[in-house]
Amino acid sequence: MDFPYISMEDVVVLPAGMIYEEKDAMNPKKVSYFVWKVEEGHLVKQYVLLDDTLTGNGKVVLTGVEAGDVLARE
Repeated sequence: MDFPYISMEDVVVLPAGMIYEEKDAMNPKKVSYFVWKVEEGHLVKQYVLLDDTLTGNGKVVLTGVEAGDVLARE
């Protein structure tokens, strides 16, 4: 038997429910992902890059947020 091994550093794992999907109106196959980030008391749409090799309730965010960022849910 062979088991795949994935090692990642400097990534953030978020619950899938905190990541939202946005489809491009001009190209429905193009999908972007974002989170709601709190900056100076305001909600800001922050686009993120996800690693899609892992599945489940947690999503690996490669770029867009860092540990310590304050995020909000709808």
